[in-house]
Amino acid sequence: MDYSIFDSLIDGVFVLRADRSVLYCNEAAATLAESSVRRLTRGGPIYDHFKFDDETLFVMPKGEWGKDEATPYKEVAFELKSGKLGRVQLAIQPFTDAAGELRWVLMLHDVTLEEVLHKKYHKQLEEKEVVIDELKIAQEKLEAYSKNLESMVEERTRELKSANLMLSAIMDSLGQGFLVFNEGGVCSKIFTKACEDVLECNPADKNIWDVLRLDSSESETFQMWMKAVYSEALPFADLKNLAPNEYKHSENRFIELDYYPLNTDEGSIGNVVLVATDKTAVREANLALEKEKQFVKMVMKIVANKGQFSKFLASCVATISSVKTLVSQSSDLDINYLFRLLHTLEGEAATYSANELWRASRMVQEVLEPLRSGKAENPEAVIVNLKRSVNDLETSYSDFMANNEKLFTLTGVAGSRRVEVTLEEVSGLMDDLRKRGVPEEACVLVQNLLLAEPVAPLFMHMNDVATLVAERTGKKLKPMYVEGGEIRVYPAAYEELFSTLVHAFRNAVDHGIEPPEERQMAGKDEQGQIKVVVKSTDSGQQQWLEFHICDDGGGIDASRVRRKMQEMGRGNEIEGLSDHQVIQYIFDDGFSTRDSVSDFSGRGVGMSAIKASAEELGGTVEVQTQPGVGSRLMIKVPLIVPNELVVAEAIAS
Repeated sequence: MDYSIFDSLIDGVFVLRADRSVLYCNEAAATLAESSVRRLTRGGPIYDHFKFDDETLFVMPKGEWGKDEATPYKEVAFELKSGKLGRVQLAIQPFTDAAGELRWVLMLHDVTLEEVLHKKYHKQLEEKEVVIDELKIAQEKLEAYSKNLESMVEERTRELKSANLMLSAIMDSLGQGFLVFNEGGVCSKIFTKACEDVLECNPADKNIWDVLRLDSSESETFQMWMKAVYSEALPFADLKNLAPNEYKHSENRFIELDYYPLNTDEGSIGNVVLVATDKTAVREANLALEKEKQFVKMVMKIVANKGQFSKFLASCVATISSVKTLVSQSSDLDINYLFRLLHTLEGEAATYSANELWRASRMVQEVLEPLRSGKAENPEAVIVNLKRSVNDLETSYSDFMANNEKLFTLTGVAGSRRVEVTLEEVSGLMDDLRKRGVPEEACVLVQNLLLAEPVAPLFMHMNDVATLVAERTGKKLKPMYVEGGEIRVYPAAYEELFSTLVHAFRNAVDHGIEPPEERQMAGKDEQGQIKVVVKSTDSGQQQWLEFHICDDGGGIDASRVRRKMQEMGRGNEIEGLSDHQVIQYIFDDGFSTRDSVSDFSGRGVGMSAIKASAEELGGTVEVQTQPGVGSRLMIKVPLIVPNELVVAEAIAS
């Protein structure tokens, strides 16, 4: 059973083993226990954390109540380890999990505050007995007016009618749609005029699922939700978020839906009020504000990394061209290579806050995923959608360049004049220097100064990548630093490799660096550290460049990699292999230890893209890891001087 369904509940939920130890608890339960989920699920019994005043409860050492069958809610007092006292409404539900093990769900609804408020209001009631005396006097006066009762009733009726008219006018003026539906889902005749605008119909006597224009599957789900609401199996506040929260307006307006219970005199739910609010303007304002924020981020990143951003713009053209060529060859489509191109483009676009390109490249991946996973029911239809989404990607790039043309021109990242200088021309310059008696070491130094760049600036924008992932995942990170950054390289030769390295930095944070509380418990600094080590080595016949990307996170769990290989039906490939050999499978296409896709990882593409780029250069990749200490991604490629280079006009002159 997937216990994550309880994560969003505001009531505390524990799942217990037969020895009453805690197998699972949600954040609400941890908060109630004044502890953390990690501490509560270490294996100790629940009565180590909660001492209930009813010893017969199954959650107490010798209790049996709730062991064999589900219990109704029961209010009991409890005491925590800290000595704090409180009261909860408690229910126990035994069940058998998928492995055949007997488990118990413990639901805790905190009523401590309700009891305090009850005492407070009771005291206030006692203090206001004088009001009762005044009411008695008022009753005497009322009797004095009994002779004029009929006229007073008529006057009161007129006042009520006037009040109702005023209330209706006020409700209608709010612009919100209010309606009421019963247990059968039928809407009453009580509704505001705004319903006809925001919900596009007169809801009287209609089924609520028809008013909300739900399809058959959604209608069935909504009716199941209604049964849960009216049976009051869970508090309404917990169920409320499971109902549809948006109405699909025909004019694409954003209509937000909210729900409120109407209780009967007995306290049970009699009807439900639906409130429909047009928040189109609010959403558009928020989107505009977010767009402005992303634009500011992009400007700052461009200014800080002009060279890298210029290369990114150039690589976009090449990548999109390659994608279009691949997609046009639908009969022999290299899906994994296509996915790597798109995933790298997505990562780079996110690095520079180029959200239009990020969304468009991500959308193409979503369309391509059924083909990649082998789950496409109609491959021909997927290919058609794929071509359409690639055209959208190309349009997004064109719009991105057009909308930001002035910015790119002002910052000098696009549109500036460049000239091509061949290696032979540079070699001619070197020969001329040698003829003039310039020492060989000086000639090599001049060539490097003209054509090569220190490697450190090529990595510095990756600090923004890591920082963004850390912010989104709630982790803390020290600034990245580069060791050996003075080593000079010819960037054009390694452009594709450097483009793919964005995945390494995203993975280092998303997979490697632990949350601050976990790092503190492990005796680490709550801020993680990523560093890059660059080395230049000589094997005698070949000079090599080595890039080591290191993090001090939790390391790679080899057992998790083994388990994932078993799930993929590839267990025979790792029989007899060491842990070090097993973890090298993270470079395989489609391999990820994640069970679901996030904004930063989970597709099994990033590491394979790095490996493919390194091998294309004649290099290798390897990962080393130590549980609890960290991981080191080692990329080794030949030191390359390309046959033809593009050099800026200032350098050429």
